[in-house]
Amino acid sequence: MNKKIVIAGGTGFVGKYFTKHFCNLNYELIIISRQEQ
Repeated sequence: MNKKIVIAGGTGFVGKYFTKHFCNLNYELIIISRQEQ
């Protein structure tokens, strides 16, 4: 079973850290942001 996490503000300073961290732990990420990146 894959773990999923939603990150609000995933393109901001802290969001980028959490995105990289959870990606390295093989989580499926859903990123919510005002900016498209």
